[in-house]
Amino acid sequence: MKKIFAYLIFIFATLCTSGQNSNPQSIVFKVKSEYRTFCNIDKISIPEFQYFTEAYQLINIRKVFPHVSRPTTLTNKFGNTLVDLSLIYRADINKPSPNTLQICRTLKNSGWFEYVEQKNTHQLMFLPNDPGIMNQYYLASIHAYDGWDISKGDSTIVVGISDTGFDFTHNDLLGSVAYNASDPIDNIDNDNDGYIDNYRGWDLGMDDNNPQIATTADHGLFVSGIVGARTNNGVGISGVGCNIKILPIKTTNADNFITHGYESIVYAATHGCSVINCSWGGQITDGQFGEDVVNYATYNCNALMVAACGNSNNNLPLWPASYRNVMSVSATDINDMKANFSSYGWNVDISAPGDAIYSTKPNNAYSYSGGTSFSAPMVSACAAIVKSYFTNLSALQIAERLKVTADNIDALNATYAGMLGNGRLNLFRALTDIDMPSIKYDSPQFSNNRPTVGDTVSFNANFTNFLNPTEHLKISFSLVQGNATVIDSIISVAPLLTFQSYNNNDQPLKFVVSSNAPNSELVFKLTYTDTNYVGYEYVQLYVSQNYLNVDTNNITTTFTGNSRLGFADNYYHQGNGFKYMQTNQLFYMGGLIIGKNTENVSDNIYGESSFDNDFENISNPVKVASSTIADYEAVTQYNDNGAASNKMNLEITHHIYAWNQPECNDFVIHSFTVKNAGTTPQTGLYIGMYADWDIYISAYNKAKYEPSSKMIYAWSPLGGKYGGISALSPLAVNKYAFDNDGDALSLKISDGFSGIEKFTALTSNRDSAGYSGNGNDISTLLSYPQIDLLSGDSITLNFALVRRKYTSRP
Repeated sequence: MKKIFAYLIFIFATLCTSGQNSNPQSIVFKVKSEYRTFCNIDKISIPEFQYFTEAYQLINIRKVFPHVSRPTTLTNKFGNTLVDLSLIYRADINKPSPNTLQICRTLKNSGWFEYVEQKNTHQLMFLPNDPGIMNQYYLASIHAYDGWDISKGDSTIVVGISDTGFDFTHNDLLGSVAYNASDPIDNIDNDNDGYIDNYRGWDLGMDDNNPQIATTADHGLFVSGIVGARTNNGVGISGVGCNIKILPIKTTNADNFITHGYESIVYAATHGCSVINCSWGGQITDGQFGEDVVNYATYNCNALMVAACGNSNNNLPLWPASYRNVMSVSATDINDMKANFSSYGWNVDISAPGDAIYSTKPNNAYSYSGGTSFSAPMVSACAAIVKSYFTNLSALQIAERLKVTADNIDALNATYAGMLGNGRLNLFRALTDIDMPSIKYDSPQFSNNRPTVGDTVSFNANFTNFLNPTEHLKISFSLVQGNATVIDSIISVAPLLTFQSYNNNDQPLKFVVSSNAPNSELVFKLTYTDTNYVGYEYVQLYVSQNYLNVDTNNITTTFTGNSRLGFADNYYHQGNGFKYMQTNQLFYMGGLIIGKNTENVSDNIYGESSFDNDFENISNPVKVASSTIADYEAVTQYNDNGAASNKMNLEITHHIYAWNQPECNDFVIHSFTVKNAGTTPQTGLYIGMYADWDIYISAYNKAKYEPSSKMIYAWSPLGGKYGGISALSPLAVNKYAFDNDGDALSLKISDGFSGIEKFTALTSNRDSAGYSGNGNDISTLLSYPQIDLLSGDSITLNFALVRRKYTSRP
């Protein structure tokens, strides 16, 4: 018994540092009837029990009901079993910040007690006196009222609001800001942090100390009200954060575009924010730069990042929400259904109400709005309250606490099961339901990252337990999307302590790629089960031979087997896009467009409501061994059979060439051999290369055609780089520079790019775009006109895709 007990003491000593606050500090337990002879009013004489009392510093042991006797019979006259209260005891714990639930579990495992539980302190139910609370259904949905009875948060815990700014004059936000007393407004950088007079946050977009919103950009004010409206002040609404403070960080420039999103994350993390709310994002990954910023906030500063997953009603990932160390939040409605606008996906961590949300507006007003932008701050506010209650938890532990205590809503959302995170946010459970582990994987490895049909692939990862110890952990591996057969699906894991990890190198999970899997995405579900715990995560693998990454010179790009430039898929997962010297992604997408009239247009770029898929792969891209032409050469083939009745029976052989000599470092060449594989002549064809550029800030781009080089190029007036397409074949060209929003009489393609618009652009000439103001969101199309192909004929047309730095603006 002493040997077993010594082990239990070791377990407890290890776990006690996991970080629970000092409430509650009492336990209640019931001694089993067979140990009755050892029980007195204020003492239990069970052998070895003294070791527990000493180890856990249990004091004031006494019967809870000393005047209640043991029943003399087992049942009453109606046959109901009588309750014995005579063996119930209470004990206080005279130890700083004990892990009360772990003590209960260890005592229960001794075998002497029927149950051992924490003794809770109860309060009167808190109902704020804010008159607008009747419009805030979401407070009941996330169990905020019950949660506030446990903790109302602490004013020392700060949520950073990375957004469009704040309203310092709003009556319901007076007292919400975490002011920086170390740097009062006196035109001196008193705290030597590089920001002069950042007493009340900072405006990174304008680089000054006034993060006050513009009247037309009140998004940040609405977000701030959800977190930080003063609760129980008799004014307006109740902020979810109750007593939590906020730090306003304005990220937008004078035109209200987010220009300093990631910079704001670092500012928040280095200025005392425990939680950082980012109700913004983009569909193109911000690459290693974004990941570095996220990980800096998480690891270096122990700040939890929370971000909106998007409002596109699809499963396209949004960044920064999709980074591994960011809590990605989707939106629900009043009935716990997915909000009709909310995005979803395997990367989502948790859901929160986002439909018909009531919050603060300018001029001391309030209004309703909707979006995942307003779901995220609810999660941020609850994370801050959890941080204030469990003071020693790390940022990632707080995230896991919120996830494992969320209410599963998959049954209500069967179509989106697994893609709304672990469930809908529940503050009360996050503060009280704490006797669970939480497993999360990192460093995932497939034995083959580009498997082919029939390959057997192994998967292993590090699995870390972030919360309470596991007892009988099992990890199961199942396929939820794609075509593969799992052959090794379950592993058992020895008990894991808090922050202890296990790598399944000795028990790899395995699957076989099915014959109908090429060019598809496999999604596997990792299910973690233990006593009173079920959790899950997803891992993805792309089974695609439909692209090759090219990194031969200063340009990094991807060569695809379906005519697209930079990315092989609709979701921008498969490929590197188009980068110069490994800079941030400056290219949205592009591809080949061929048309002969408004009905017969073939391409694989975006259309009116989704992507067109007219070109179908015939042979996957392969690198040409020992190329006699270039340092890197690859080739693929596709046809336009996907256009169905509108196909032109074209077959395209597509080469890419790259060189690593200094004079050739800044371009790659795309060569298209277009063959008429049908029996009918194809006359009057227009064959062009399209590109949608996002250089630095997409809304500040310009485009221009340069006749001497037959190049149409794009750049940002803010500086950096330019990108262009040049026609290399000795033929006439058409060129069209788009203002995507239709400005200055351009074709408008921001609302969809129809076949009519594509053919119109192929056959027209517009030499410049983005010349209104500081620029615009722009695209370019360069095409060879009036190509005639008899049956069996072919023509080879060459384009160069160019990118380089410039020292002066074109």
